[in-house]
Amino acid sequence: MEQITTFRDETRELLLQRPIHISTAKIAKELKVSEKWVSLFANGKTKNPGVCTIETLNAFLKQEIRKAAKNVR
Repeated sequence: MEQITTFRDETRELLLQRPIHISTAKIAKELKVSEKWVSLFANGKTKNPGVCTIETLNAFLKQEIRKAAKNVR
C-alpha cells in the first residue's frame, strides 16, 4: 500500500475502507453535502474539497469506525 502523506489522503482512505453500514447517503447527510460529492471525493475527482469538510468527514468516519469496533466485541 502506498504511504498516506496528507490528511486528505488519510480521509479518502478511511472513506474507501469504511464499514459497509456507513452509506454514502449517511455520510452526505451528516456533512450536508451531496452523495455525488462523497463519490467524487472518494474517487479523487474533487480538486479542492475544503478543509472544514475534510475535517468533518475524517472525524465522522473515525467515530463511526470506533462504534462499529465496539459492536464487534
